[in-house]
Amino acid sequence: MEWGGAQIYFFQLMKEVRKEHEVIAVMPEGSNPQLLKVLDELKVGYEMVGSHFDTGPAFSLSRKIQRHLSKLRSEFDFYCFLIKRISTQTVFHVDFGPWQCFLFLWFLSGKAPVFVTVHNPVTGHQWWRDWLWKIKFRVLGKRKNLRFFASNEDAKNFLAKYLPKKAFSRVEVTYSGVDLEEISSITEANFEHFYELFGIPRDRFLVFCVGQFIDRKGRWEFLEAAEKLLSGNPVEDKGLFFVWLSNSELSEEDRRRIEQFKVGENFKLISAKSIGDRRNYLGLLTLADLFVLPSRVEGLPMAILEAMALGKAVVSTKINAIPEAIKHAETGLLVEPKNSDQLAEAIKTLKDNESLRRKLGANAKRFVFGRFDSKQIARIALRAYEEAFLVR
Repeated sequence: MEWGGAQIYFFQLMKEVRKEHEVIAVMPEGSNPQLLKVLDELKVGYEMVGSHFDTGPAFSLSRKIQRHLSKLRSEFDFYCFLIKRISTQTVFHVDFGPWQCFLFLWFLSGKAPVFVTVHNPVTGHQWWRDWLWKIKFRVLGKRKNLRFFASNEDAKNFLAKYLPKKAFSRVEVTYSGVDLEEISSITEANFEHFYELFGIPRDRFLVFCVGQFIDRKGRWEFLEAAEKLLSGNPVEDKGLFFVWLSNSELSEEDRRRIEQFKVGENFKLISAKSIGDRRNYLGLLTLADLFVLPSRVEGLPMAILEAMALGKAVVSTKINAIPEAIKHAETGLLVEPKNSDQLAEAIKTLKDNESLRRKLGANAKRFVFGRFDSKQIARIALRAYEEAFLVR
């Protein structure tokens, strides 16, 4: 219902597939209006289902039961909605996790070809849950009409642990790619007025981060590194200014905790509401001198790929699929997760060394343009869809 890597991934597939086939997006009522705006721009039709999964926190047993029932009801509503629209040429590509939505995928794949993309390995669960997931994946993996994609090599390695060999042999990597035409149009435009529009100082070294302002994205490590750099050597590092672009709203608790960091007026959080559309977001990103994403758990974030495509030097963490894009000291710098000292040192290194910063940014741009072209990636999915027509 909100912006995220999965939504951008599907937009990229739709943009290419609609050139040869009819594409319809099926979404929950209440989805972010910006998502609908993008679909309109892509000229992709959409239909709404009056149901969605309650993803709110569940601390009590009754709340957990309530949330589980909400999930089952949502799956049932989507299933009933979708099966009424099946023809001999229908293929579904759904954003339902196999570990959560076993029944939905089982029944829907009995009616038509279904594709599922796994974006992130899910770790840290109990042994019995892992055992249960293996059963689910092995059963689903034997469904003739169900096929898996992985949106990065790390996710593919995760699937190797769970899928039967025959099903795994058909898994292809379909990265969340970058729309190179869109990036080129951004680099050719002038966004100088954004400094005043968004209250960003022109004469500072701008360190940007993009993502939900949540623990998983390393928000406190980002602020800890900022505090260390701003207070550790105020004469040398007084030019630093930190910006976080977020699609999530701050809670009062978040605001209070931010105030505990000694960053003063040198940190600014810009919300998606004030940014507006995607072009404004990318335009803002062109102002950055350095891009940082200190995630604790991650797939391969679009924000990193887009920053690299814009020629920005990037610092991120050595986790999951991030090293598939950031080759340390070649296309960016990698630090350990939850390590604000290393993060601060990497930021300082690139601030002080302009030639290294420019070199990493140029290498990053070439790497993304050569490997993460969304058009080429979408063709992999399109070929798989068309193969599914033939084997029905």
